[in-house]
Amino acid sequence: MIIESVIISLLILFFSGKKMSKSIKFKSSGLLFCVLGIILSLINFIFTTNDFGQITLFFIKNYYFSHLLSLLLIIIGLLINYELPGLILIAVGFFANFLVIALNGKMPVDNSSLLSINNPEKYFIISQKLSLSHGIFDNPKLRILSDIIAIKPPYPFARVISIGDIIISIGIIIYIYNLKE
Repeated sequence: MIIESVIISLLILFFSGKKMSKSIKFKSSGLLFCVLGIILSLINFIFTTNDFGQITLFFIKNYYFSHLLSLLLIIIGLLINYELPGLILIAVGFFANFLVIALNGKMPVDNSSLLSINNPEKYFIISQKLSLSHGIFDNPKLRILSDIIAIKPPYPFARVISIGDIIISIGIIIYIYNLKE
């Protein structure tokens, strides 16, 4: 959803005839927290999808904590820059996802929504508990914040998203739109 939100934002800027401002007034401390959160997220991805022996085992065993820490760092970075349009919304979306993951151990995915996107490989991985980040739960805590919204084919990137993902996307669009000159 994040990539699509950036593309939509740039299209809105293009068709509105506005140019992006050369000055992005993001406080450096906030930027540092966001970058650290993104780097930690990338490290999690790299070390849990490739076999680096003991390092991979460490990241797999501690995925839950490192995932939450990466989200928390991003949230803090966004809140430091609360005065910039859209960043509070992005932080709220990340917090919604953080909260449901913290309470359930991973992001719960609605079984019927997951089946409806017609992606057997993704369904197999999540339903067989092979995903570190997502799972199917009988009664997840804060189900309303879980991945329950199916974006189905013919959309080329069919997936199941959460309310938090939608809030993040709206915040990104608002933020990028307000970067215009």
